[in-house]
Formats: sequence, structure tokens, C-alpha cells
Amino acid sequence: MKKIVVLLSLFILQSAAFAQDWQKLDVYLNDLDRQQQFMGSINIQRNGKTLYQKTIGFADVESKKKADSATHFRVGSITKTFTATLIMKAIEQLKINPDLPVKKFFSTLPNAEKITVRHLLQHRSGIANFTASTDYAKWSKQPKTKQEIYEIIVKGGSNFEPGSKFEYSNSNYFLLGMMLEIIYHRPYDQLVSNVILEPLEMVHSRLGSKIDPFNNDAYSYSKQNGWKKEPETDLSVAWSAGALVSTAEDLNLFSAALFTGKLVKESSVEMMKTLTDNYGLGLIPIPFYDKKAFGHNGSIDGFQSLMGYMEKDSLAFAITSNSSNPALVNNLTIAALSSYYNQPFNFNVVIPVTLSEKEMAPYVGDYSSQQMPLKINVFVKDKQLFAQATGQSAFPLTATGNGNFIFEQANINMSFNVKDKSMVLKQGGKEFIYQK
Repeated sequence: MKKIVVLLSLFILQSAAFAQDWQKLDVYLNDLDRQQQFMGSINIQRNGKTLYQKTIGFADVESKKKADSATHFRVGSITKTFTATLIMKAIEQLKINPDLPVKKFFSTLPNAEKITVRHLLQHRSGIANFTASTDYAKWSKQPKTKQEIYEIIVKGGSNFEPGSKFEYSNSNYFLLGMMLEIIYHRPYDQLVSNVILEPLEMVHSRLGSKIDPFNNDAYSYSKQNGWKKEPETDLSVAWSAGALVSTAEDLNLFSAALFTGKLVKESSVEMMKTLTDNYGLGLIPIPFYDKKAFGHNGSIDGFQSLMGYMEKDSLAFAITSNSSNPALVNNLTIAALSSYYNQPFNFNVVIPVTLSEKEMAPYVGDYSSQQMPLKINVFVKDKQLFAQATGQSAFPLTATGNGNFIFEQANINMSFNVKDKSMVLKQGGKEFIYQK
């Protein structure tokens, strides 16, 4: 349920009419599979017809059970687009107003008289993110009632004045799920099934429960000297903010239906696409050259996912993964779109090196450069090395050996020389020398 920033190429696309060549994408996925760097599924459709489908890796590493196109993956925050769609349906039916204060539904919620439905949809409510609480890891693997999560949200309080800024918070979409149940007097999972899944024949999608390998559910993994199984969040905790289980093909069915008026009106979709601080109503933009898709991404435990839709080309694309590497999901998205639009791409399969916290320690510190005004802080958090430039978000560094680290999503390379306490940062063909 964590937010992942999708960073795709922004160069000028010269032409839109190309014959697709999937061979290079196939080679890239085969390399990832051979090097055991990625597990998951990719599906690309145009006008409802599958152009490319491939699944690699295991649904269950221990039993060596291979994943296939029907394997069920948790898709985390992609659930938010489903929740937003149901809210838009309620708005169309005049059951709620997007600018209605939510005090009617949540009288004990901080700032409830100021927070609107639109604020919740756009993460502008100020309500603290309950999944970011310090004790979240202690209780998130156990079942919780909706009332228990609501009380946790209320206790978490507010971080800022409603509407004043954007701050991603799973609390917003949990509250929207509760609101839907109050409006319709029906369980949220029943609404998702009756309004979306059943009409679209999304037979491999559901609100998830405990992972069941006999139901073709995938476990999730992180890469640590082989695949290490990740702990399992109880999906009563994720619920309307992140409990959906699906496949890449099913996600494409959903996005195509959403953007072609089969679920809500065209005017509702336009509202969902209207961005404030680069976030719509349950939708994010996914740029590619001079084009822009809309969709969402997701992350829960070791699962990573992304879905998008290019309206002008009727192109739907989705990736579901049970290997914790958002950078590879980003790269695969670029590779898939590049294959469709006949654009060059070149990704090397990087084999990460696992470092202990003791081995990371020599790189930790504050770095400055005479070439750049931005200082960079390098630090360790949760057994992972991070870098953070002044005024920007922190990003994880992947070790590749000999003091070299990468952040693939932004094409950043950082090479450390521990002896002279220096670091060379490379990005976009430029090189900057930093001193500790």
C-alpha cells in the first residue's frame, strides 16, 4: 500500500504508428528469469485483444510451483482506483457530493467538518497515514475490524489543514470504503464484486484473504541471497485501500472498461484524471515520451504492481509481481511501451550485492559538491542504504559491488571511495563529484 513514484521517459515521440516487435522484451524477461531477478506477469492489450503476455518465476518458491497467467497476485494500492470508481458511481447516483464534508459519516474524525470526499480521494485530507504508524508492523499481520482501524485512524490525528497540500495516506481510502458501506448498506467486497468484477468477468480477481497456494495464490518474496518469503499483511488491514488480488489480464479488463465508459460516465473519468499535485481521484499519470497514460501502482509486502491505459491508442498494460523490486516494474513498463511504440530501450540485468549494516556503515554521511547546490545524506534504514538530496524524497540504493550503487528508477549511479571520503554521482550523462 506504499506509494511508488513512476518515472518514465519524457522525450519526444516522433510517430505513433508502428509494427510492434516483442522479441527484445521477451529477451529482457528471459534474462531476468535466468538471473532470478524478477517474478511476475505482464499483459498488454489493445481494444481488448492481448498483444503480449508472459509470466516468469514462481508462485511458491519452496514447492517450486511456477506462476502462470492466472496466478493471483496482491496488487496493493491499485485497489484505490476500484474504490474511487465506486465513489464516482455514488456521485453519479446523487448519493454523495464530492465537496460534501465527511462529518455526516465520521463525527469523531479530526477536522471532519472541513474534510470533503474529494480531499479523501486526492489525499489532501491531512489525516495521518495509519500504515506509517510506529507500531504498524506489530499488528498489521493480525485481523482487525473496520472499527478498530477507524479508531487507530482517529487516534493518529491530522498532519495539516485539509486541502492545503498532498500527502499520500491509506487512511483516506479506508475511510472511503467505510463510507461506501454506509451509503449502500452493503459490504464493500460485495460492491466491488457486483459493480465491477462480475460484469467485467474478472474471474481471477477478488478482495483477498489469507494466501492459499492451492487457489493459485502467489506468495511474495524479497531478494536476499535467493528468494526470501515476505511476511503476510492481513488484508482486513489493507481492505479498501489495498486488499485486491488480481492478474495482469484482469487489471487490463478493468482499466479498459473504466476509460471507455463501461463503469462510470465519461465526465466522471475526466474528474478522476484531473490532477492536483500530480494525483487525480484514484488515478496517477504515467508519462511516456509525449504520451500520457493514467492508472495506478501498488505495493504490499513483497508484491509490486502497475496498471495503465493509453486512451488515444486504446492500449492497456499491467504488471503484477511477487518479487520486491519497484525499479524493475518501472523498467518493464518502459520496455513494454517501447516495444509497442517501436522506441529503443536498453536495460542491463543488474545482480544486486547483499551488504550487512556493518558493510554499509562506511558510506553513511553527508556529502556536498562544488558542482551542485544540493547536499546528499546517505543513511541506513531498515537494513537498507538510502540517499536523500536536500528537499527531496529519500530513495533506496542497490549495491552492485566495489562501492557502486544504483537507483534504477531515476537512472542514478553512485560510486563511493571510502579512503578519500568521496562519491561520484552520475545521472543523465552528467557526473558530479561529492565530498563527505
